[in-house]
Amino acid sequence: MTTELPSRTARQIIGPDGKSAEGTLTSNLWVNSQQAFAACTEGNLAKPFTSGKAYFEDLILAMDAAHQEICITGWAVAWDAQLAEGVRLYDVLLRAALDRNVAIYVLPWKHTNPLQTYDAQTAKVLLGINAKLKKLGKPKRVFVKSQASLSGVNSTYFSHHQKQVVIDRKIAYIGGLDLYYGRYDDDTYDLVSGSASRNVNDRYNPCIPPLKILSEADPETKIVDPDLLTGALDNIGIFSDSHATATQNKIDSGAHQVPYAENSPILNNAKTDGNTPSYACLDETIQPRMPWQDIHARIEGPAVSDLLRNFVLRWNTATGNDPRLPLPAAPSKYEKKGNAFVQVLRSAPANMCAAETKANPGVVLKASGNGAQTDVYTAMLQLIEKSRHFIYIENQFFVSNFGEIVGPGRSTADPLSPAGLFIKNGAMGIGETSLWALRKLDEQSADQLDRIPQNRICEALCKRIQRAILDKSRPNFHVYMTLPVHPEGMLANASIAVQVFWTMQSLVFGRISLLNGIRRSLKARQLRDAGDMGYMRAIDQLGNTEYEDIPIEDCFNYVTLLNLRNWAYLPGKDRYVTEQIYVHSKLMIVDDMYALLGSANINDRSLLGERDSEIAVLIMDGDNARADINGKGSQRPVRAFAHELRKKVWRKLFGIAGGVRPASHLTDAIDAPGIPDSWRRIQTQAKKNAAAYEAVFPFVPRDWSTDSRNNKVPAPILPTWVTVKDETGKEFSGRLASPMPYEKVFWEAKRYNENAVDQLKDIEGFFTALPINWTYNENNRIPYPTSLVADNKLPSDLSVPGDQHSTQVAQGSNDVHRGGQVA
Repeated sequence: MTTELPSRTARQIIGPDGKSAEGTLTSNLWVNSQQAFAACTEGNLAKPFTSGKAYFEDLILAMDAAHQEICITGWAVAWDAQLAEGVRLYDVLLRAALDRNVAIYVLPWKHTNPLQTYDAQTAKVLLGINAKLKKLGKPKRVFVKSQASLSGVNSTYFSHHQKQVVIDRKIAYIGGLDLYYGRYDDDTYDLVSGSASRNVNDRYNPCIPPLKILSEADPETKIVDPDLLTGALDNIGIFSDSHATATQNKIDSGAHQVPYAENSPILNNAKTDGNTPSYACLDETIQPRMPWQDIHARIEGPAVSDLLRNFVLRWNTATGNDPRLPLPAAPSKYEKKGNAFVQVLRSAPANMCAAETKANPGVVLKASGNGAQTDVYTAMLQLIEKSRHFIYIENQFFVSNFGEIVGPGRSTADPLSPAGLFIKNGAMGIGETSLWALRKLDEQSADQLDRIPQNRICEALCKRIQRAILDKSRPNFHVYMTLPVHPEGMLANASIAVQVFWTMQSLVFGRISLLNGIRRSLKARQLRDAGDMGYMRAIDQLGNTEYEDIPIEDCFNYVTLLNLRNWAYLPGKDRYVTEQIYVHSKLMIVDDMYALLGSANINDRSLLGERDSEIAVLIMDGDNARADINGKGSQRPVRAFAHELRKKVWRKLFGIAGGVRPASHLTDAIDAPGIPDSWRRIQTQAKKNAAAYEAVFPFVPRDWSTDSRNNKVPAPILPTWVTVKDETGKEFSGRLASPMPYEKVFWEAKRYNENAVDQLKDIEGFFTALPINWTYNENNRIPYPTSLVADNKLPSDLSVPGDQHSTQVAQGSNDVHRGGQVA
């Protein structure tokens, strides 16, 4: 699918001397109001948050001041999500309802079995507040609905992915942060899983197995199973208040949700949802948590009308007997609170728009030609086209159209690499992924196994960089991109491995990947400068390979690719640990002028409309400033919101904000992102950081490894994997030379190079260079629909006849799940 950009008309002004006046032509910033969910509004106040801790602090204050209503929607909403040390979401909502009679409306996505997001448990716990109100003679004030996906393509695969809170119809919060586990983080990215009063599920790291087994009988544990709020007595089949009362008392005393085991069978009739507690969480003495990087914002002013309208439309569409909500006043009726221009954007399937229209008489929703809303995608394309100096992208995914697969995996018939086969055949007990099962689940989606991603974000970036490369004045232009090193989850999980495959094809290996697209433009310039009039063939012809003699390092004059990571020393067991900092943000900043943030990732399921529902805001601050972003001593216009947000994010990633191994020498680069010296110094430190991590920790993703004959080779998907080659050099098998973190045995001993530990002192900041050679020439294209960038499993009744393995395949939401954990 492609989205047409608006046409532009330039009119000349001719002076008395017959000469035309000089003018500047720019593309429209805002998405066409004839197809977008909402038009741009002015007079808004926008405040950004660059950590969960900062967002939650503000949210608590706002909810504690609420006097009318609180509206919450999320991909997942956990009743016991940590909002501050010792403060759960339940605690804040309880006092809002009991002390001030605030109406509370909660709308999580209704998860698809066997995925567990605890939406049913959140409903049980929060609705229990109404029993307290009833005892006080007060009416019901808490209402919870779980809403299933309304995707017309496949409602089983896709989800509601919006993350939004609106308070008293005056204050709105929007961004990438769900009120869920693991999000409570600050500028230090602390790895200690037991710090900051983290309990049970908030000791969050889905990349490793939880090893600490909790005891429900231990009064210090404070865990609770909300399924027992039904009042059913275990194994007897009669009902009593005893279990319900005891469970409610635990909740009121500060208990937390017990984790559920994967694919929980119905072991006793008290577990009405068929959930079996697993009692497992991270062992803080040896296991690190996974820190969280995300962006959120608080909006006040006319745009709150559009954000609330999104919630009300969805609430009134969801099934249930709870009261309907009135639509908000029009944006023009809202008091202006600031100088920011804000446009609320959505991704929404046609079925969702139709259902919202039917459930809300008089509402007319604008959409693209197929009836779906693709506002966020359109905005991204327009921002890229409009950029003049630099773009900063921070996103959980980068999976985009790359033209053609390069290397093994071009055909689904190509044999998997030894490491890929190891994963496919069940390193994690996953078993074989079955095309038969996919077709049984959804005939419409089976053809997607053979399709590369469809969205054109990669192409748009390549074209914008092409303009800079072919401009004979050689202007500076740069794209900075911060991504997770791999999706959250275990690397031996088939769906994680195949997502790495698609990401690396999009970024590096594909025929018109981001880096190969830049190489094509560099080759075209080289041909043009040599007098070759057919130089555009290097760009326009998909099969043209002349670009391959352009060193890939030359691309880094135009793009910087970063991952995030931290390390810590755990004195209790005298060991060093490391973990990626999980980039969950959905942020684009252009020229320090415009900022786009929300819930939409750079992948098909977020952008193409007929998949996940998403919401975002495009912000252009009316408060102007001037800054020397190009480092030439010339102060250029910037917009306060985008400028300060980008600087705040970079100060955090460079370790300056949190005071943890700060890369203070990059302060000038933060101020002047538009000059070569800035990106070169950032890249230099990123490479130095990556080299130190790789030297100390053999299990982190990297560029290079060695095979069984001690030859230097691109590192495989499993970094400690050693490829075995025969005497002719042909690859035929392999093995893990040392355990990986997804294995329990990994945690039984120290797993780092003690002779290289001193190199950790060379690390400054939290950023590392993305390993561009990782998985090169390795086929990890384990069959799975490319539009489904997530980890979920097929229901057990879809096992293949005669197949001795369990059948699992990626199908869930944008966020990745493992063993009842989600992100």
